[in-house]
Amino acid sequence: MALRQIADGLQLEPPVLVAEPLALAAAFPSDGLAIQLGAQTTGMVLSRHGAPLSFAGICQGSTLIVASVAKALGVSAARADVMLRAFGAGRLSDGDQSLVGEALGEPLLRWLSSVIECLRSWSGIPGEWPPYVYLCGGVSALSALERSVAATRWLEVVPFPFTPQIKVWDGSNVEQVLDRTDRRWQVDNVTTLSVAAWMLRDRGPSSRDGILRASLEIHPIL
Repeated sequence: MALRQIADGLQLEPPVLVAEPLALAAAFPSDGLAIQLGAQTTGMVLSRHGAPLSFAGICQGSTLIVASVAKALGVSAARADVMLRAFGAGRLSDGDQSLVGEALGEPLLRWLSSVIECLRSWSGIPGEWPPYVYLCGGVSALSALERSVAATRWLEVVPFPFTPQIKVWDGSNVEQVLDRTDRRWQVDNVTTLSVAAWMLRDRGPSSRDGILRASLEIHPIL
């Protein structure tokens, strides 16, 4: 009822609720596992043919990583966030680049351990996993995070057919959505982009999307 009143007040159509894993899976560049690093949580979606095979999340996100770096460096969280962005772009001095890299080691290891523990709990997924891992959201564009994920012994964790390729996904493959505020989508906008792209898809009742959506039995909030 509240959502409808807000939509009426803004003279918009009533909002449609979309399950985030559905939107991410539908927007994937190809079959694979997406690790979406948000501010407070990290979501994992295993997709095949544009539909999620399994999804889950952990209560660890970029906020905890930034807070750990801030504590290690003795700076504010806001300052640590700025330094991480500069670190990712290679704009820090050699000394500061080394300090931030060292400060990132422990929180990244803790975060990755939680991701792996969650993935180990998945069972009953038919066939081998598509051999791609996509990183998106938050600080996922950091080369240190990408290296940590790439160094994981994935074949000992989940049933990939061979060691997966690790890619940073910025959503640029979704061409039907245009961001007029920037020439290029960034990795922290992938979830927003995917949800927007989902709304443009043909979801007729006989389409794959329509059948998948109907099977979820999504009910309006009253």
